[in-house]
Amino acid sequence: MALARKGVAHCYDRTRPDGEIVEVRGIPLDAGGFVMIYHHVTKQRQYQQDIAHFARDDPLTDLPNRPLFDDRLQNAVAQVKRGGYTAVLRIDLDGFKPVNDSWGHRAGDHVLAEVADRMRRAKATRWRESAAMNSRSFRPA
Repeated sequence: MALARKGVAHCYDRTRPDGEIVEVRGIPLDAGGFVMIYHHVTKQRQYQQDIAHFARDDPLTDLPNRPLFDDRLQNAVAQVKRGGYTAVLRIDLDGFKPVNDSWGHRAGDHVLAEVADRMRRAKATRWRESAAMNSRSFRPA
């Protein structure tokens, strides 16, 4: 209301105690006065979060994908340039192709999901970030 009293245009989200999200817009009128619009946007914001999640996380493993890994690696390199430190650990699943060939992609997917789950559990105590990439993702620069 303070923005409305000042006659300043504004738009922001307010999360209610029940978790619902309301977009609040205030528009000053040329002839004086002010219009306030309250719009229920909970589903829209959830869809936006879902789209962002799908864009940055692998759908099978739910680990960050290559573009997000690249972004985080650039941030880590920038931190090193400022005197910080970082490390990268590459895990290769030796003999994974025969799992897919012999047991099928469903079994291979199960193995990948299990590895990702174990990485998440280990990350909770030891690592800051994990990412899911295939072998082609690691190529010389």
